[in-house]
Amino acid sequence: ATLQKHRPEARGGADGEKPIATVGKWIEAAEKVSQTKGATFHSYATALRKITGDLLAVKRSKKRFGPHSSGARKYRELVDAAGLDLLSPTAVQSWRLAYVARAKNPKQEGSRMTSCNSTIRMARSLFAPKVVKFIPELRLPEPLPFAGVEFYPRQSAKYFSKIDPKELLQAAREELSEKEPAAFLAMILALAAGLRRGEIDSLCWGQVDFNRQLIRVEETEMGGLKSRDSRAEVPIDENVVAILRGFHAKLKSQDTAGVFVVPGTGEVGGHKKWGRHYRADAVFTRLTDWLRRKGVDAQKPLHELRKELGALVTAEHGIYAASRVLRHADVSTTARHYSDLKTRPVVNVGAWLL
Repeated sequence: ATLQKHRPEARGGADGEKPIATVGKWIEAAEKVSQTKGATFHSYATALRKITGDLLAVKRSKKRFGPHSSGARKYRELVDAAGLDLLSPTAVQSWRLAYVARAKNPKQEGSRMTSCNSTIRMARSLFAPKVVKFIPELRLPEPLPFAGVEFYPRQSAKYFSKIDPKELLQAAREELSEKEPAAFLAMILALAAGLRRGEIDSLCWGQVDFNRQLIRVEETEMGGLKSRDSRAEVPIDENVVAILRGFHAKLKSQDTAGVFVVPGTGEVGGHKKWGRHYRADAVFTRLTDWLRRKGVDAQKPLHELRKELGALVTAEHGIYAASRVLRHADVSTTARHYSDLKTRPVVNVGAWLL
């Protein structure tokens, strides 16, 4: 009965119709017509397989990650053989509820709601009209997978600073600038310019304009951008310029200056089929470990520095300035993360008691 239900290629539709496409066949066909980056498409396919595997209750073990046990291939074959009619509105709704129900506390529940929404959106992207219209040879169920799906309410993404950036930067100067100069440079670029990990990884000295005191974030032969809106000229203060000049001069005097600001492997980083490859990954790992030891307990400590800059710019210059510095596509994105309060709205009620 299970084979009949989840292997539609083994049965035909009513009145000689083509069988419903399987998960694997659809992913294979969608990849050929999709215009998204390879790493992005891979995340879409992973999300679809994740939901399908959960609905099939495919047992997962560490073997599926083993390079010699063929666990990943066996797991994928089981999931890819399922028919897309498995993803009915009722089934997807059951998956949503079960996914969030596994949370052990309110904080984890909110996180799972966000993760659930993201997973469904990525999987649903494989059935967008701009994809479906180019795959007429495969039959989809009616309604389409994820049609009419509901999403959990957007969880608050407000950033609340839990670190002292000034104290943290001073500690980095004392502990990293001489012993781990690459990690110190990465920290400067994240905290002073708000660069993302991938932007730091691909940043070249030619993108640093010492005279105009800015960094040009743009696509180069060494790396791309998160989106077209990420391209911009990011201003940096004169003291950061002086620090970067010093490192650049030091590297030139040692005759080891490469094109990249942050040293790493000789390979070029960027998006790969199975995700993003970071040329300076070892540097990021060392900096992340150092930040965690200093009390930065966020899931992504390096990205926390970018958020800290956003909070600082918002407090001093307002939400629109922060949106430009962080290069968000829309100011509403910035507003969801930061409160535009240039002054503390405090009434000194406590003084009444004195």
